[in-house]
Amino acid sequence: MNRALLISLCLIIGWLPSVSGIFVSPGEWYQALNKPPLNPPNWIFGPAWAILYTLIGISLYYFIRNSSGKPEKKRGLVFFTIQHILNFSWTPLFFYFHSISGALAVILLMLVFIVLTAIAFHKACRLSGILLLPYLAWVLFATYLNLLLFILNR
Repeated sequence: MNRALLISLCLIIGWLPSVSGIFVSPGEWYQALNKPPLNPPNWIFGPAWAILYTLIGISLYYFIRNSSGKPEKKRGLVFFTIQHILNFSWTPLFFYFHSISGALAVILLMLVFIVLTAIAFHKACRLSGILLLPYLAWVLFATYLNLLLFILNR
């Protein structure tokens, strides 16, 4: 499969909830929340996710290219799909439905499936697993933010 196609697919899937405007309406609700320490400015999220989705797409490309005929292929693709669905669902859950607790549950599950994905990808292609580490680090940070938003805004 074409590397540019996979990167583009990851970028499109990642940006759909945000770009559509249907699911994202942070507005006054988000601005009124008590923010945790280390809460970054809003402008940082767009560039960070653009870089991360690019790395995720490259990781997927190398995984598919190097996992042909390996038992990890199906498992890796299932884990990848699940974590991507969870990633996709976090934005509307948090910003549209204003469910901090629901978003927290989703992001915790997402962490589990990112780790499972990274392990499966690493078994098939070391580079593919390593490329997911910045994503894992960012989602760990996002989990911290989500958890503290939950605690600070009960």
